[in-house]
Amino acid sequence: QIVIASRGWNNTSGTGANAEYRIPMTQIFDDVWFVGNHYVGQYLIKTATGLVQVDAANTSGEATTFNHPAMQALGLGPSYPLKAVLLTHGHGDHDGGASWLKSNLNPEIFLGSADVAGKSYAPTSIDSTNLSMRQMSIGGKPFWILPTPGHTPGSTSAVLEVQDHGKTVRVLINGGQSMTNSIPQVAQYLDSIERTYAMVKALRVDGVMTPHIYWDGEGAKMREILATDRKSVV
Repeated sequence: QIVIASRGWNNTSGTGANAEYRIPMTQIFDDVWFVGNHYVGQYLIKTATGLVQVDAANTSGEATTFNHPAMQALGLGPSYPLKAVLLTHGHGDHDGGASWLKSNLNPEIFLGSADVAGKSYAPTSIDSTNLSMRQMSIGGKPFWILPTPGHTPGSTSAVLEVQDHGKTVRVLINGGQSMTNSIPQVAQYLDSIERTYAMVKALRVDGVMTPHIYWDGEGAKMREILATDRKSVV
């Protein structure tokens, strides 16, 4: 019921009666910005050589209207490209803008191998059958990757290091935040949660960047940042 109710916040216009659901582009770390609404969003990460994005918007229209201008505001250009996109999984509210991004900005797009079938944006596969944690470079940015099937077969979680007022901290990106009604997939999901906890403990993770921000109150924190400033928000 939480998920169903929250889907009502998902929109692509961000104007008129729907404007309250859209969150303005918000800096949450020294090198990370959120783009999205109170239901689902994406994270733009600045690196020395270009941008990396986590997830790819709901639709091509949303990628055009919101994500592309956000990238331009962060310096997108021929010498500072969108280098890569990490997709947490293959559902349309996470990869709906991937084809537009591929056609117009040509990043390398990473997706769990179990979700790649039929995808038009030619993703680079992350092996979903290897359930071990490993580190890999995505757009030149080091990520610890952990396949976490259950929400979808190719759901992939990750940990990365970001800068928080000059301090290096580690944050978790969840691959999928809810279970299906399939008993085998529920078992997979619960196993994935246990392995995620083990990864978080081993890497001493400090926080979370969740694509579906209604789960953990990130939306309220971003409104607080926008109303005051980032330094005053814990």
